[in-house]
Amino acid sequence: MEKGKKFPVGKGESIDWNLIEQHRGQAEENHGQSLERLAERGGLSWYELYCVLSDTKWTKVKLDPKTDWKKLCKEILKYERIKQERENAKWILVEERLPENNKNILVSFENFPHPDVGRYETDKDGNGSFYPVNDDTSYIEYDMFVNAWMPLPEPYRESEK
Repeated sequence: MEKGKKFPVGKGESIDWNLIEQHRGQAEENHGQSLERLAERGGLSWYELYCVLSDTKWTKVKLDPKTDWKKLCKEILKYERIKQERENAKWILVEERLPENNKNILVSFENFPHPDVGRYETDKDGNGSFYPVNDDTSYIEYDMFVNAWMPLPEPYRESEK
């Protein structure tokens, strides 16, 4: 997931790229172009975005000028954000996947009851260890064994009230 990357929609507006990325196949089917190419060409109209987000061929959705396509898209996008947040809130076993290097995460331990905020670091040889956020001593040196991790949620923003 790329944070901060935007996809153009409507006239001068945009949405988080991650929200349309999961519908890449439908966008390519509807427009015969990649998301990157569509973005270069100015993105999609709200009607086109609605078709992509609802995983529908654009020829199956009647273009009614009375329909507030932007409002419909905003509702779908709200649901997509919630779905992504729930997906990000799941523990990932270290055997399944390791986190990005040197990024703060929430870690769980097989031998300690409380999670902690930590990070994963790899050395020049590609060997990695988990560390508490502001500590150069790994959890293993404290006899704490990380068994799972998850991304931290986004910080609260005043505009989210």
